[in-house]
Amino acid sequence: MPLFRSNGEIHFFAHVPKCAGQSIESYLEARFGSLAFLDNHYYALPPEKRWNRSSPQHVTKQALGLVVPKDWISSSFACVRNPYDRIVSAYNFASTINRQIPAHEDIVGWFLRNDPRKPGNDFQYDNHLRTADDLVPEDATVFRMEDGLESVIPHLDQLEGCEGGSREIAHINQAKQSVSSEEFEKRPLPDRFIEIAAEFYAKDFERFGYSTADIPQANILVPKRDLIPVNTRPTAFQRLKRKLRRKFLFQDPS
Repeated sequence: MPLFRSNGEIHFFAHVPKCAGQSIESYLEARFGSLAFLDNHYYALPPEKRWNRSSPQHVTKQALGLVVPKDWISSSFACVRNPYDRIVSAYNFASTINRQIPAHEDIVGWFLRNDPRKPGNDFQYDNHLRTADDLVPEDATVFRMEDGLESVIPHLDQLEGCEGGSREIAHINQAKQSVSSEEFEKRPLPDRFIEIAAEFYAKDFERFGYSTADIPQANILVPKRDLIPVNTRPTAFQRLKRKLRRKFLFQDPS
């Protein structure tokens, strides 16, 4: 849940997992400077070395209220997404990129095994399965990913009092790894998943204006065998490349 400063005021971006959060954070950092309450290397540490049970950018609104006084924050905003799409994205990323899903476990088995309502599962997958309602403050300005990330920019212009920064929010952290048919099986979304998600994310559907009947035409990518997890921490070259890209993309033309 990153905090950023503009004109002497502190503003809060509620990072809902799998809703272009890193893209927005990259834009905020380039435009407003360093962000607080953000640690993109949280999972590079072993569990016993981590500061908390979730990364700072994925804390719940309740947890944030325990460490940051509400009257410190001038405004907050969030970007959300159709709950079905969000969880399908989380499953496919865990399957194909992080390779954390056992062989033949589909999205139903995966969700039920990691159901946040089960004892001990509160912070599974760094709050990726939490409802967006758990993360987004009631008074936040909410944008929908389906409307395009650029819809966020006029809101930030208003906070800053000028049209600063780029007029585009570049997508980062998109899964570009090719998917091998030898390792993964494409399957349609199971009806059982639709039932489970419609129930569990009922608050999100209602609060953020989505319909449970709006079912995506998406495939899940189920591993055919147990796969060796990969190290998802950016390499030194990748970090340098990202830093240079930000410098030249967001530099002041004056």
